[in-house]
Amino acid sequence: MIVAFAPFASAQGVFSKAIEQARRVADQESYGGELNFADGVARFFDLGLNEITAAPAPLYQASAGFVKLTDKLRSEGKSETALVLTTKLNQLLAETLPQVAQAVRAGVVKVKLDSSTDFKASPTALGDALRKVATPGLKDQLRPGVAQAGEAAGLPAAFDAFIAASGAKLGDSKAALGLLEDQAMAQAIDHVFLQLAKQETAYRADPARANDKTVTGMFITLK
Repeated sequence: MIVAFAPFASAQGVFSKAIEQARRVADQESYGGELNFADGVARFFDLGLNEITAAPAPLYQASAGFVKLTDKLRSEGKSETALVLTTKLNQLLAETLPQVAQAVRAGVVKVKLDSSTDFKASPTALGDALRKVATPGLKDQLRPGVAQAGEAAGLPAAFDAFIAASGAKLGDSKAALGLLEDQAMAQAIDHVFLQLAKQETAYRADPARANDKTVTGMFITLK
């Protein structure tokens, strides 16, 4: 009986492989011919960054020291001063996100995108690879624009009022303000890569969710 079914089992295996190959060919034809994996990855990052910057920006997450000062202000009936500075920091974070996205776009061209095998192991492999390439020097690249955005948001004046109202003894108020700007930058950078990772995980689970032929085709190759 085993001998009799062996040819059938073998033929069934060949048939299954033929079906799989036919499916891949159909996928390639559906997405405009031979799929260019690198184009799909680049397109994924482009669409993802557009979506991230179009969505509402995250709120500034205050450090423990900042919270201590704002709590002191509120206890003294000076909550308005704390609110003004927090509002300015939220505005700075919102204005920093597009700058982060632009800098990350520049990092896309440095990532090796031409092999699907390099990105199959992890559901966040694409974002992880991009972060590794784009993050070094990113803050230095962003700092001038962030400082300018802070000036436009009235952050220095708000910080001076905050210091005066809180009675905080800061040896170098400019350095303290720079620390707040650095925190806002770090939060913007983390937000961008966290959202890219979430999108990558979602698209891997359901490639059609990308709603873009090139991106969908690229994620099909990662399944």
